[in-house]
Amino acid sequence: MDYPIIPFRWNIKNEAEIHEVVKAMPVSRLELPPNTTTELIRSLSRALAFGGDAHWYFVGRSPESYFDFLSGVFDQKPDFQKRIHLLQFSSGFYRALDIVKEENPDAIPALRRYFEAVGLHPTHIKKRKRKTTFIDIVSAGGTFGALMGIFYDWTKELKEDWDAINDKIRIIGFTIQTHTSPNTWRWQQRRTWVKRLGMKYIKNVSISGILWGYIGNYQAKTVHSFPPGSWDNPRVQYAKYHRKRDLLGLREALFFYRLGKSEEGRKKLRSYMVKEKEVKERWFRDLIGEL
Repeated sequence: MDYPIIPFRWNIKNEAEIHEVVKAMPVSRLELPPNTTTELIRSLSRALAFGGDAHWYFVGRSPESYFDFLSGVFDQKPDFQKRIHLLQFSSGFYRALDIVKEENPDAIPALRRYFEAVGLHPTHIKKRKRKTTFIDIVSAGGTFGALMGIFYDWTKELKEDWDAINDKIRIIGFTIQTHTSPNTWRWQQRRTWVKRLGMKYIKNVSISGILWGYIGNYQAKTVHSFPPGSWDNPRVQYAKYHRKRDLLGLREALFFYRLGKSEEGRKKLRSYMVKEKEVKERWFRDLIGEL
């Protein structure tokens, strides 16, 4: 099978179709934790500042609301829309890539075809002008470790220069907010793969435990998980919306997309971005100007 298997997700920009799907739901309003929208917009501002002038890839299901909000913000900006991606990827309960290869030899080749389809072939990363920034919530860094392992092995097989590709990658992790001190433990300090990538390419954005737990553990999602056992399964290309929880996730996605489109949402994002120290850089001021 040579064509890319791309996991299905409703096109949230087709608001009329989405509304038809969810309008019959008995839920009268969304039940979001306190300060969810404010904190999400604040932390997105910091992630954009840390990520540099980049193509943004929100990894897996956890950061869906960030992706939907930002898609709404740049709804009328086609050039920016092309830089916003929701990358379906889960390492599952992470196992070494050589075990994945042994158990299912077709999984990683299929995943690579999907990555290439969304602009993540190693040569794409190396040659394009902008950085490639991966954004996700982080506990111990297993998902990022699996992702970077796939890119490293792929690069070596292609006999490409890892340092040149590595230099174009940035990683942003949403972490649980704690009291900071010189002795504060950070997830990237104990990850062996981080040495290959480089600590300077990794930044953390702290969010409350309430928001972290909600988007990471409890929030209804629009898609199902995409672990190694599904990477080569053509069935993931088709919608599976039979549960109330699936529809609730879709309804929440529509809410954040519309919030991003609204004057209120863009104004709030701009109010945080102008306070970032990166405002002194031209690319960031241009980004703010688009709001």
